[in-house]
Amino acid sequence: WTRRAALDAMYSLQVDFRFIHKFALAKIGLIQSDLCTFCNTDVETIDYLLFYCVYSRAFWEEFESVGSL
Repeated sequence: WTRRAALDAMYSLQVDFRFIHKFALAKIGLIQSDLCTFCNTDVETIDYLLFYCVYSRAFWEEFESVGSL
């Protein structure tokens, strides 16, 4: 291992443990379904959960509209 590879691996583990989502849990066999908890239509990755789920998009649209008042 080079120092850079070790740091990259540590960062990867840190990110994975901070953002435990259904995709990660299904990947290691802890749950059966990796579909989004809210909409149940697509794989729940951190990006999907925060930005692409219909419920997340509705939240962000409402957040933006309140912020523009």
